[in-house]
Amino acid sequence: MSVYNIFPFFIRLIASVSCLVMMTLAPAQRTYARVVENVTIDETTEATEVTINFSFPMQYIGHIPGSQGDNLRIQFRLNSQNNIDSDDVRILTSRTDLTWDHSKAFSLQEMFWGSGDISRPILTLLFNRHSNFEVESIEDARSIVIRIKHEDGMADDDLKQYQKYSGLLREAMAAFRGADYETTIRLLTTIEANSSGDIHKQALEYLGLARQRNNQLAHAKAEYEKFLALYPDGEDAVRIRQRLSALITADQQARPKLRQTDTPSEEKEKGAWETSVYGSLSQFYFRDEINPKDSEKRTNVSNLTTNANINVRSRSEDSEVRFQFVGSHQADFLEGRENKKRLSRLFVDYQNRKYGAGIKIGRQSKSNGGVLGRFDGVDVGAKATDDIKINAVYGHPVMSSRQTNINSERKFYGASIDFENVAENWDFTTYFIEQKNSSLLDRRAVGGEVNYFNNGKTLFAMLDYDLHFKELNLAMINTNWVLSPETTIYLNMDYRKSPLLTSTNAIQGQGVEKLSDLFTLYTEDEIFLIAADRTAAIKTLTAGINQAIDDQFRLSADITATDLKGTVSSAGVIGFPGTGTELYTNVQLLGSNLIAENDSHIFGIRFNDRERDKTFGLYLNSRFRVGKLLRINPRLRLDYRKGKQISSKRLIIRPTMKLDYRVAKWLSLEFEGGLEWRDETVLDLTQSSIGNYIYVGYRSIF
Repeated sequence: MSVYNIFPFFIRLIASVSCLVMMTLAPAQRTYARVVENVTIDETTEATEVTINFSFPMQYIGHIPGSQGDNLRIQFRLNSQNNIDSDDVRILTSRTDLTWDHSKAFSLQEMFWGSGDISRPILTLLFNRHSNFEVESIEDARSIVIRIKHEDGMADDDLKQYQKYSGLLREAMAAFRGADYETTIRLLTTIEANSSGDIHKQALEYLGLARQRNNQLAHAKAEYEKFLALYPDGEDAVRIRQRLSALITADQQARPKLRQTDTPSEEKEKGAWETSVYGSLSQFYFRDEINPKDSEKRTNVSNLTTNANINVRSRSEDSEVRFQFVGSHQADFLEGRENKKRLSRLFVDYQNRKYGAGIKIGRQSKSNGGVLGRFDGVDVGAKATDDIKINAVYGHPVMSSRQTNINSERKFYGASIDFENVAENWDFTTYFIEQKNSSLLDRRAVGGEVNYFNNGKTLFAMLDYDLHFKELNLAMINTNWVLSPETTIYLNMDYRKSPLLTSTNAIQGQGVEKLSDLFTLYTEDEIFLIAADRTAAIKTLTAGINQAIDDQFRLSADITATDLKGTVSSAGVIGFPGTGTELYTNVQLLGSNLIAENDSHIFGIRFNDRERDKTFGLYLNSRFRVGKLLRINPRLRLDYRKGKQISSKRLIIRPTMKLDYRVAKWLSLEFEGGLEWRDETVLDLTQSSIGNYIYVGYRSIF
């Protein structure tokens, strides 16, 4: 049964918002899938708070610059790469946009993932002015908060104006978002008549827009003309000229009013809904070629990509309804290759803050309550008391975003209870979940989570035990301890089955796609035993430190020990031996304002001692701003590997360069290109090659 048949309302809404995009939708090598659950913006009297909620635990490592600049790069560490799927790997290692309501956080220009390193993903925020900020990790390891101070980087005169009128401006913008244009006009008129600088410019623009939406077209025209007389240059002027031109050429008949001109009752204002539409659209061409020394040049990749991320959010005083679509399609130009679709998210989410209840329906992601990934289904919850919330979930697992149909053979249902603040600084969650594949029990588990936060000390623990297999599926403890504002240490312990222990694991190596294909070959008990034989276990221990040297430099270092247990041979499938203890060491120096103003740099060294080889790596990731519109991101990576079991060595050098040119506030052009020199010797056989790739296109954020 197709998702597109199950959710016709969703598709109609998507078509109404982005019909043209969906007609040309192409590939998904850079699709925003399930790494980030959502982004929320809150305005306080002192700062704009940007809260980024992740779909699974992410450990904050550090950020540069320390407290101010026109860009902010935040680095994370994945607690376990076994916890994410191939879609997430692609997202964390390449440019992926985050979207938010652009009627808020005016100084925030862009947010995106992109580092090229799966173990150390980087979140980048770009600002339209020099800004002061703070970064705070939240206790459950699934959120991070960035506070952007309102007076950031302004000249003295602008700062005085902002301090004097910022409260009035926020009140005006709240009225504007609530379609109360009369109040908006009254407040902005006061600001416009008495202010100067940036705040005057912003007030004048929105004064014209408020009059236009209030059907005061002659007044709107006058405000726009005044704006252009005072501020004739820049992106804002281009936007105002477009609005003015539309007014002049529009039909002379009065347009219907967007709201009643009479003052609404107090009760009606209280129940008013504020709606916003935002997202991103992008299209890129990607080509990858390799030229071996003793053979012909060949093309590995040649495709065109288009991605869509569309959000519709409506809010009232007590409730919020959110719709999200994230999808793409890949047009492959190589002979014999097929085009590919991806559907990462397609859901409607209703939350009632007054009663603490909500329901989310569609394709979504979840990493708690026993659900550890993407699924098609429904997730509901309601508060029983102020401190206790009861949740229920039903759905069908989604193995990859390339799966555009509902897998009706696999289904699960579960329930969980959240206990908040039942003990000081402690939160708890407990759950039960059961999953079936066709008629066979796939998974039956109990588990829970523990969160602790107090004065810079955090603990996050998670456990999942399978009642059917009588096996521990997952046990994880992550701790952070802020010793001082400059020093943080962390310790992580992780045990998990890989992949997650389910009966479906029995199909590995059997040459079938569905578990039901094994029903005629094996008994139920035999299938359960085969599934356990196909499932490995991995233990991981990580200890690290993050040390701020000064506002320009930050040092981070950690060491990780892993032990992968082997699998058992059975049912015609040969198992593999365990690895024993393997060590991974990583040291990084993060710096800013070293060569040019507002630049940022990450220099790292890796050393890995594994069962089969030893590897050594160096990498450099820098970012510069040239003028107001161009950003340059050069990267260099060197990897050397030497075999331990057989005589072998490999050297890889990868220099890359990325250019990002901002054409308009909502549109940027990007180019990325790189080379790869590879020299490898195995026994007495040597192979050398030179590869190259380009990645070029445009990105629109609205």
